[in-house]
Amino acid sequence: MRYKLLRCACKHCTDAVPYDSCAWRLKVLFCQEIDSVDVHDLASHHSRARAPRKTGIIPRQRNFITELARENLMPLRILRALGRKFDLQAAALPSLRTMQNIVHHFRRMRLGGNGKHKLIVEAVRAPAFSGREGDHDAFTFINEYDSSGIPAVGNGSYAKPFLVSMTTKALLQNTARDPGTFVLHLDATFKLNSVGYPVLVWGITDVSRTFHLVSLFITSQLQEAHFATALVALRRMYARVNEPEMQVKYILGDADKAQLKAFQSVFADCNFVSLMCFYHVVAKLREITRVMSSSIDFILGDADPALVHVRAMLPMWTFVPALNRVREDIATSAQFGVHYARMEVSMEG
Repeated sequence: MRYKLLRCACKHCTDAVPYDSCAWRLKVLFCQEIDSVDVHDLASHHSRARAPRKTGIIPRQRNFITELARENLMPLRILRALGRKFDLQAAALPSLRTMQNIVHHFRRMRLGGNGKHKLIVEAVRAPAFSGREGDHDAFTFINEYDSSGIPAVGNGSYAKPFLVSMTTKALLQNTARDPGTFVLHLDATFKLNSVGYPVLVWGITDVSRTFHLVSLFITSQLQEAHFATALVALRRMYARVNEPEMQVKYILGDADKAQLKAFQSVFADCNFVSLMCFYHVVAKLREITRVMSSSIDFILGDADPALVHVRAMLPMWTFVPALNRVREDIATSAQFGVHYARMEVSMEG
């Protein structure tokens, strides 16, 4: 026999008699032999009012939550969006724990986001490269294998990063060409997945400006070691399919030092030219010029003779007594043209 004693914790009883605790008690008896429960209460509450209960989530709200969950939004953002969408006060909103349970259950049951490492390892090892695949059969490969030759899949931590690649023999065979006739691309994107891991897109651009996909890498981190590991895995798989080592002459990547250092370490035997994506060039220029334009040195002038500042100024207004009005002066360039024309006329005369 086991028992449990419970006391009143109602807020209304405390508000009704703040100077004395509620005398109500509850005793619960558990009989383990016959598997029965007896409940006995003692005394009564100070107040008969019941604590208000929050209303449940209606189907329209649940559908709205699942729509945002498909967009990979965090439960806290979904909770705030729910209040704005249905004009709910903070007290009427469900708790954050309730929102987390709904979102995680939906992702686990409908989107495949179970987060179980064992299932992910099985999904990666099932299509692993064996050499018997067809030219257009997709397979996975990584850089590390265990003693039995099975891919060693990490768990996403810093000690064991997650890294897996997918490609086909046809994509790798399409890359076997003169290194001077293509540019090797590397781009890290965050919009091709719903779990949060970035995807590395490897491809080449030929002389006709046509992009050809080579491989897709899913990685948990974006540091130099992870880029280098991906490059080593790609070169090894390229050599297994095409036999000769992969050679590059032109590479194009993001404005990231980690990518460049990884290329320099893995392709140290290649004399390549590093190019940068035009978008990142413009972004870096905007970032630098924004700092320069907001500094006092840029306003007052710079002593560097190699730096030329171009300032746009509005034309001045001048009062003309003969017309008894003000008029806008012509631009400086136009004034220079007028004076230059007058000078030519005077010289001819």
